[in-house]
Amino acid sequence: MNKKITKLLIIIGSLLLLLGLGAIVLYADQQLAQSQQAPPKVTLIGSISCVPHKQTDGPQTLECAVGLKTDDGKYYLLTSNPHTEMNGRVKVSGYITKTLTKYQAIYDAEGVINNPTISRTK
Repeated sequence: MNKKITKLLIIIGSLLLLLGLGAIVLYADQQLAQSQQAPPKVTLIGSISCVPHKQTDGPQTLECAVGLKTDDGKYYLLTSNPHTEMNGRVKVSGYITKTLTKYQAIYDAEGVINNPTISRTK
């Protein structure tokens, strides 16, 4: 084979390899960006309550993980402590994540409401 043709094939092969690697990097970057998107914002209605422990047999600690108990009986942990009394109905808006935290390992919660906005409701 001619040296010029060999060089040309090497250059074309290298370019194709670089284009393929570039496409893989762009795809991986797009997947990472999608996985890091914030979860959708939700609004739930219920009451501020202590979230129950998962383990109910044996000794229990007396601390209270403050959360939201919705009308359907589900509990959600809150990332900030509400400055409301623990009676009456409230509307909580925020971003729910299902990421396991050390608290979710202890408490029986559906998820965590991040950056909650809490207001009284009827």
